Amino acid sequence: MLKVRMTLPIGKMIQPSNPREGFTLIEILLVMIVLSVLLGLTAVNYPKMFSSMEFQQSVDDLVSTMRYAQSKALTDGVRYQLAFKDNFTVYQLLRCPPLLENGKDGAGEPCQPFKSRMGRRFSIGKRLRLESSREEWFFHPNGTMDRGKIYLYTDKRKVTLSTEFQRGEVLVLPDES
Repeated sequence: MLKVRMTLPIGKMIQPSNPREGFTLIEILLVMIVLSVLLGLTAVNYPKMFSSMEFQQSVDDLVSTMRYAQSKALTDGVRYQLAFKDNFTVYQLLRCPPLLENGKDGAGEPCQPFKSRMGRRFSIGKRLRLESSREEWFFHPNGTMDRGKIYLYTDKRKVTLSTEFQRGEVLVLPDES
């Protein structure tokens, strides 16, 4: 039963015949049914949406780290290394010692973790897989970087990060299949 309040032109309200107002059991049940259908539709798509977001975030993080390493190598005048570890599930940006005149690393020192948030260990998502043509990628002070490809994929999506086509450029190539 629909209850309506009406206002008279002179501003007085007509009171409903029943002073107790509220929702009927049928109205409450209908609202609960509609909400459960909406919640069910959302819950079904959540894992798919989360997986897609995780994939895109991993691609963006890796590309940003590579571009950042290239920029730092150029501005600092030293090599930077992107090292993949733990069977390609983790990667980290490392700063290398300056090169000696003969082109060898200075004093035989290994590259050290970069001291900023970009030097932290980045994890590839649990549902993602990464393959690379090399475990160590070097970014040189002249703006160039090692050439090769990195494949990041899930069961349904694949992206190739390539440094082979254009000097000093990280290209993101979506799967063509």
